[in-house]
This record gives sequence, structure tokens and C-alpha cells, in this order.
Amino acid sequence: MAITCPKCGKEFDVTLFQFGNAVPCDCGARVDISVGHLRETEGGMMENDDDQELFEILLETPAIRIERITSHGHVSPKDFWYDQERHEMVFLLRGSAGLRFEDEHEVFTMEPGDFVNIPAHRRHRVEWTDPDQPTVWLAVHYTD
Repeated sequence: MAITCPKCGKEFDVTLFQFGNAVPCDCGARVDISVGHLRETEGGMMENDDDQELFEILLETPAIRIERITSHGHVSPKDFWYDQERHEMVFLLRGSAGLRFEDEHEVFTMEPGDFVNIPAHRRHRVEWTDPDQPTVWLAVHYTD
């Protein structure tokens, strides 16, 4: 799996981007795992769509789905709980976030490098994500 430099198209192995690391490209661009969310405008410039939470499927098979999620101050809707059919291993790569589990009173705060395994059907929600910078998650949904 590769992350592509938005300026020149050079590909980098995804393992170089653990815990929010950035890689300098030969063309002078700084490449990080969130560059997959840059889009090209009509004039050829790259811009980030900061007002939307972005979900990008990086790999999907019948047994596993890996997605990169970029949040910009997003939260789960009021009274909404995720109740998923698959287990989910979540890694926080950049930014910060607070997760709440229905069976716990405290919010679980996540910083870059933190991860949590959420068993299937364990109800949870996103209480907050950093409003001042993108929060980048890597979510691995899997079956037994």
C-alpha cells in the first residue's frame, strides 16, 4: 500500500507514516498520511476539504476493511451510538479525540500513537475531535 505525494506523484510505503510521521519528498513537498484527502482544483492547485469528515477505504476484503478517516472538529450526532457488526481497531495518527463507550462513564482521550480495539457491538461514539487541526485515524474493521 502506498501514499502518493500530491505534488509529484512519488509513492511512499504506508509504514513510513506510523504515528503521524511525515516524509520529505525529493520534490520538496512534505508528505503525510492525510495527503490522500487533498484534491486538485481546476487550476491544478491542491486544496484540503476541511469542512467535511473524510473516509477513505485503503483496503477491503470480505474479512477486513482498512480506512483512513480525517476529522476536523467532528463529533457523533447527539444520542447516536456506533453498534458495528465487525470488531474495530482504531489508531490515532494525528490530532486528538475523545471516545465514549456506552458501558463507561469516562471519555477515553486519544493522542497520536494511541490505539483501541473495539469489539463488535460495543456501543461507542466520538465525543470530540481537535477543532484546531485535522485528526487522522486509521480504522481496521475485521471479523474473527
